[in-house]
Amino acid sequence: MNELTQQQLKDVLSYDPLTGIFRWKVNRPRARAGQDAGYLNSRGYKRVQIDGQAYALHRLAFLYMDGELPEGDVDHINRDRIDNRFENLRRASRAANLRNKGTYRRSALGMPGVSQRGQRFRAYINRDGNRFNLGTYDTAEEASEAYWCAKRELHPEYSPCPH
Repeated sequence: MNELTQQQLKDVLSYDPLTGIFRWKVNRPRARAGQDAGYLNSRGYKRVQIDGQAYALHRLAFLYMDGELPEGDVDHINRDRIDNRFENLRRASRAANLRNKGTYRRSALGMPGVSQRGQRFRAYINRDGNRFNLGTYDTAEEASEAYWCAKRELHPEYSPCPH
């Protein structure tokens, strides 16, 4: 299979880096020229089919703008998986991309880096595959603050802190 080129991409899609929207330039079986391109996959990312191959639109933004598909991950800075504005995308290693994750859906407390132990709350942070205990606290909010302080120190470029 041949890798999609920038010219092939530009022949079928237009991209507005300010809005992040891709539009078809050609008529397709299920879309007309001028219509927004892409469908939402089960993981919440917009994808598109070109010549029978599926591509993530956030990756195609780099091909469109820079002429090559990124080798590693592409991180959505604001964590919004369908916000494909070029200023919201950055090349990232897998580890760096994971640092910009939100709270796990199964999180009972809804706070990253915080777990409950009896009546107290434990704060922790991961770095380079190691988990660091940040202490135990009387409230979940105190534990969350400890997490965000550590996050700002250890990962300042990946800590969109709500505080």
